Amino acid sequence: MPYAQINGIRLHYEVEGHGPPLLFIAGLGQPAIAWDPELIRTLARSYQIITYDNRGTGLSDKPDEPYSIALFASDAVGLLDTLSISRAHLFSVSMGGMIAQELGAHYSQRVGSLTLGCTTPGGRNAVAAPPESMKMLEGRAGMTPEDSRFSRTTTAGKPWSCSRTRTQPSSFIGRSSNARCAPKGGCAN
Repeated sequence: MPYAQINGIRLHYEVEGHGPPLLFIAGLGQPAIAWDPELIRTLARSYQIITYDNRGTGLSDKPDEPYSIALFASDAVGLLDTLSISRAHLFSVSMGGMIAQELGAHYSQRVGSLTLGCTTPGGRNAVAAPPESMKMLEGRAGMTPEDSRFSRTTTAGKPWSCSRTRTQPSSFIGRSSNARCAPKGGCAN
């Protein structure tokens, strides 16, 4: 299992495929193993896919110190540096989208494109997640990476997915889209 020494901690990462680099940035508590393997395999046909466990998640170190979006972004840049990648496309969800936006704002020369899903810019004008969404995250902190992979987030008993992502995942990379996540069965436009 590859690890990189970044900002004083060990980050676990995986690389698969060949082509332009595409960095997957996960959400709060989501280890890299939780990404859909079919999505990774499909995109790896055209991209060099880099997945990693954010600090405090999965197989990466979990230092007992305050974390920030800026620190997570610095970790991502450190991983790109370790892999000698000067510029990458970013594919992100949830808190990973906040990290990706930080990269776009402060490391724009390193970003080929941003694909943001289910995220927010944060800040004082951000809309807080509803209580039922926050309830779904309870208990995830103690999960093993393997448990997290098989514990897909659900709402009203329906797993969240986007059929367009499953059938044409590369259509999102480097392009603008107005699709948004919807309960299993399709994307809403």
